Amino acid sequence: MGLFINVLIDILGSIGWLLVLMVAIVFAFAHALLILLRTSTSNPSGATNPFTSISSSLMTLWAFLGGDFAAIDGWDAGSSLDLMRVIFSFVTTIVLLNVLIAILNNVFTASQDRAQKTWIRNRAEFIAIVEEFFLTAEQRQNGNWFPSIVFYEIDAEKFEQYNESVKMRHAWNKAEIEVGDETEKEV
Repeated sequence: MGLFINVLIDILGSIGWLLVLMVAIVFAFAHALLILLRTSTSNPSGATNPFTSISSSLMTLWAFLGGDFAAIDGWDAGSSLDLMRVIFSFVTTIVLLNVLIAILNNVFTASQDRAQKTWIRNRAEFIAIVEEFFLTAEQRQNGNWFPSIVFYEIDAEKFEQYNESVKMRHAWNKAEIEVGDETEKEV
């Protein structure tokens, strides 16, 4: 349950700007359709006009996000309505929702990695607490319980990634030292 909550918090934190952008786009299109269709006399089949107020216009646009364009199917407002439908579909459905899916995937993967590292660290801390407070000195010296050599298996790709990160950190620290030495020489 804790992993799910952490992933959910990470997702909400990273997609906030995208949701604000999506709400702004929906509001802009709702307002544009309100202006375009609120006084239209070509309302099909005598149905009520959903574009008479901003709230009903927003609800209609919410349905548009799911691909339900039934509210404007019978309108004869010219090419401007068709152009707005195409632009809205492209911007929201194709671009923004696919960006949202990609962001969710990246955040979920990063959260999974961080959760695994946190779980390992918490487990190590728990073992250290157990060893420190619940074992006697004789039990801590037992070679069967605490071997002098510990084997750690790692995937070759992860080893290469770790090796590269160590090299990058070492190069960074070396650059800092060199800059520091040059500064000392100049002074």
